Amino acid sequence: MSALGRVAFIKREDGLVVGSIINRLLEEDITPVETEYELKRINMVQSMVDAFLVVLDGDVDEMVEITTFLRDASEDAGIPLIGLGEKVDCDIVEKMIPGFYFRHFFERPFDQDAIVARVKKLLEKKQKRTVVRKKILIVDDDPYFAGVMRDWLKQAYEVTVITEGIRAVDFAMKNKPDLILLDYEMPVTSGPYVFECLKQDIITREIPVVFLTGVDDRASVEKVLSLRPKGYFLKSTSREQIENWLKSFFKDQ
Repeated sequence: MSALGRVAFIKREDGLVVGSIINRLLEEDITPVETEYELKRINMVQSMVDAFLVVLDGDVDEMVEITTFLRDASEDAGIPLIGLGEKVDCDIVEKMIPGFYFRHFFERPFDQDAIVARVKKLLEKKQKRTVVRKKILIVDDDPYFAGVMRDWLKQAYEVTVITEGIRAVDFAMKNKPDLILLDYEMPVTSGPYVFECLKQDIITREIPVVFLTGVDDRASVEKVLSLRPKGYFLKSTSREQIENWLKSFFKDQ
C-alpha cells in the first residue's frame, strides 16, 4: 500500500486530464484505484480505499444514483468525497446530496494542482490521527442544522451525520458511536422510535443518547425527559455550551 493511501477515481471514460491527475497522484505517493461508473464496481473497491474522487458527468439520474451510494458509503465508513465536473453537474449533485458529505467540488477547467493538494491533505490528516477520538453520531433530518453541528464538533470528535432514523440505527449497530445526538421531532421515523429501537438491541442499548429539540415549553421538555435519555439540547443552544457539555460528559466516561 502507498505511504498516504488509496483513492477510488470514479469516472466514465479516460482522457488526457484524467490521465494527468492520475500521474500527479502517483507522484505524491497516492495510489489511484480507477473505477468504472457502475455501482457494482464501486461496491467492490469501497473497502479498499481512503477517499472517493468522482467525476460528475452528464446523466442526472445516474449521477444522483452514484453519489447517493457514495454518500451512504461515506456515512458508514467515514470515507471523504471529492466531486469533479461541470458547474451545472456540481450544482445538481450539491442540491440533491447535502454539501457536508462532499469535502470539495472542483469545476471545469480543473485545477489539477488544487485537486491533488486537496486529496493529499485529506489523507495526511487521516494518517496523523494517532489518538483515537470519541465518535459522535448526529441524527437529524435537517441537513443544514446537522451540517452546522458537524462543523462545530469535527475538530475535536469523529463526527458522522445521518438524516434518516432507520439508517442511523443500522449505522449504530455496525459502528457503535460513543454518543448519539438525536433529533426528537423527525417526521418520517421519529426520534422516540429510533431511541426505542436502540434501547431494545443488545448491541446499541448502552450507547448514550442526547435528544435535540426545537421546542422549549415545559410540557415538551418533560415529554423528552420521560424517555430517560442522557440529556437534551435545545436547537438554540450555543456552540460553547454544547462543547462544554461534551467535554464534561466524556471526561466522566
